[in-house]
Amino acid sequence: MNLRIIFQYFQALKVQESLLLGCDKRKHLPEFKVSQWRGVGVNPQSYFTGIYSILFQEKKTNNKKIRTNYNEQGELLMRHFELIRDGIDVQPFVDELAANSELFGTDSSRQEGIPVQRETQAVLLFGVDVGDVDRSELNYAFHDTQARIGMPIRYRGRATPESKILPLSQQFVRDLCCEMKGVPGRAVIARLNPDGRIYKHIDDQLYWLLRDRYHLVVTCGEKGSWFRANDEEVHMRKGELWWFDPTVYHEAHNDSDEQRIHFVIDVLSPHSMKSYMVRAMRAPVRTTFRSIKSMLKRYRPPSTATMPPGAQS
Repeated sequence: MNLRIIFQYFQALKVQESLLLGCDKRKHLPEFKVSQWRGVGVNPQSYFTGIYSILFQEKKTNNKKIRTNYNEQGELLMRHFELIRDGIDVQPFVDELAANSELFGTDSSRQEGIPVQRETQAVLLFGVDVGDVDRSELNYAFHDTQARIGMPIRYRGRATPESKILPLSQQFVRDLCCEMKGVPGRAVIARLNPDGRIYKHIDDQLYWLLRDRYHLVVTCGEKGSWFRANDEEVHMRKGELWWFDPTVYHEAHNDSDEQRIHFVIDVLSPHSMKSYMVRAMRAPVRTTFRSIKSMLKRYRPPSTATMPPGAQS
């Protein structure tokens, strides 16, 4: 079944390459190339260690060394987080969101239908295409969750009407996907008020297993944005872009007096397939079970969908 998933993944990725339009490299996204990530070894013994090196290597960009997941002794520090870039100019996004703050109140179905997200407010930039359905009469964020569970391989994020009001934010998502040679999944702007929490949960169905998740910190308190995954903790700083593994138990808390705003972007790419293999190595039985279970699900039309128990975020 895993081989079938891998085959279908590459088929789907090839078919959807046409989605990657408008990949202008803007100033707000410092360039980083997939070619800068170390490749996988060619012999069987180095193959799987090569996969780990893709996720947890030291990188240099424009002769500027940034934080990595290794210490000076070469010991691995973290498995579930990695800082990709820092120093990103997020002020244009802050200004754009401030001018359109009412968008955070347009769809509350995510926090109402998913208990662990009940204290968040969200604006979807990329989500499932619901055709001619009137979104004003539809809990769109809820149906997007249904789509990700029901068609984990074929799911492709489409620009939402909200993203057209936020062109700079939309372009950041497109640029990131272009840099990663991938296609967008769901992309959401998540806001957490002071003392707000994202409660402990895990996203480990096939949609999440196949994709890489990235967090861009747009606003946070002075101490940074606190995040925990399993036994690892980080404080993400404003202007940082992080890779994060949501397929382990994780939680977040805004322990500051300021709003915490993140761009949360899922990307299906050649690199995310390697992430899937790492996850399969870490928990082969669970990953195989979740993969098979997801393959048996079907996305139902918006008019008939119902929220399943334990829906994920």
